[in-house]
Amino acid sequence: MTNLTFSTLITQWSFDPLVVLGVALPAVLYGRGTIVTRQLLPAGHRRGPRAWKIALFYSSLALVLLALESPIDALAGSLMWAHMVQHLMLIMLVAPLALLGDPALPVLRGLPSALRRRSLGSILRWRWLGLVGWALAWLARPLPASITFTLTLWCWHWPPLYNLTLRNQGVHDLEHLMFIGTSLLLWSQVIDQTQFRCRMDYGKRALYMFSSAVQNHLLSVILAFATVPLYAYKALPYRPGGITALSDQQIAGGIMWVPGMLMYGTAFSIFFFKWLKTQTLPSGVSSFAELALLQGRALAPYTGEPGLPVPGGADLTPGGANALPGPFAPATRP
Repeated sequence: MTNLTFSTLITQWSFDPLVVLGVALPAVLYGRGTIVTRQLLPAGHRRGPRAWKIALFYSSLALVLLALESPIDALAGSLMWAHMVQHLMLIMLVAPLALLGDPALPVLRGLPSALRRRSLGSILRWRWLGLVGWALAWLARPLPASITFTLTLWCWHWPPLYNLTLRNQGVHDLEHLMFIGTSLLLWSQVIDQTQFRCRMDYGKRALYMFSSAVQNHLLSVILAFATVPLYAYKALPYRPGGITALSDQQIAGGIMWVPGMLMYGTAFSIFFFKWLKTQTLPSGVSSFAELALLQGRALAPYTGEPGLPVPGGADLTPGGANALPGPFAPATRP
């Protein structure tokens, strides 16, 4: 890609039949399944998937096209940072948005009933069904899902494999497919769906996102602070913008670092505050903000300092009827 200008860049849209088919098929099945679901529900019942879920699911499909068929894909062949943008879109946007769209039931109902019956009959007669079912059930658990996603992400950033994706379009497509599949596996551990409820409470989900952020941070630091170019981009005679291969790699590491950590951090914050809401408050205390204000009152007998007034008359002193429980209780003096 030489002499690249903005006017030529915006025309660099591609048409990969496999990508288009991979987006069109779930789009049609989801739409048809939504209509079927609404027809099956009794009058006055909630009319199938909510509008915001439908919007999020189709947004995820639109982002697949934007990542893989737009000028971003054209730039990805010459710039590592554009390739990183592709990966982040698939992992951090496409996967969670698709799951928030709650697609399992609509897509299943979108299949023709005759096809569903024939497919189910064939699957039930398959001799390896038990073993495959066990493997899938094991893989869908939180720890195996996290390990699978992490190994996939790190292995595809191993220079020999990464360079292979730049030379072979089939391998490149496999890379993107594995990123989508394993990220769906990862995010399904923390995003509830109608047919699949998460195994972990909100506190564990927050920790799960934190652990995912750690491995993302480590990989991005390696890319951002490497002192030499690691990938085949360094052999290109020309890079759009005239940046060096090392600068390109450092920008890619920064993109993985900051926006990637932002997404994990957002998810962590949501689950952490949802977990806080599930914790038990003392009688007479309506919120954790109020509880924080009452800490002075609870500590007054030990510090000799005047405490704050207690709203509602809750007695939070040690031994009182509403004494602070567990981790909120002040330690007694020896």
